[in-house]
Amino acid sequence: MSFINWSEAFSTNDAELDSQHKKLAVLINEIFNSMAEGKDPDEITKIFTELKDYAIYHFLYEEKVMKQLSYSDLESHKKEHDELANQIKDLHANFLDGHLIATAPLMQFLKKWLNIHMVTADKKLGEFIEQIKK
Repeated sequence: MSFINWSEAFSTNDAELDSQHKKLAVLINEIFNSMAEGKDPDEITKIFTELKDYAIYHFLYEEKVMKQLSYSDLESHKKEHDELANQIKDLHANFLDGHLIATAPLMQFLKKWLNIHMVTADKKLGEFIEQIKK
């Protein structure tokens, strides 16, 4: 079952960025499915840790691309990444400490985080990349 469905509306016109966004969606779907199937909390923790680590990797990769392209909105986009990274790190820490469980509000946060970031900031970056390609 998919909690987040990839849509071409999310596309940035960059194959690597789109691939990374799809992987983030897959990891969120894995947490959702593990939760729905009542899987062992250790398995959910493992996936959540992978999601946190991959999100941070992705943000750094995306920022590297923006620097290479002299993207004018780099600072604003990076600030958004920093805020999102801090939020996911805090959620992850609370999850590990047992103060947060894999629940619908957590899943809604993850879905909202990914969808909103992709259709706003990343879409804008994709349009910039498309202009450079022309």
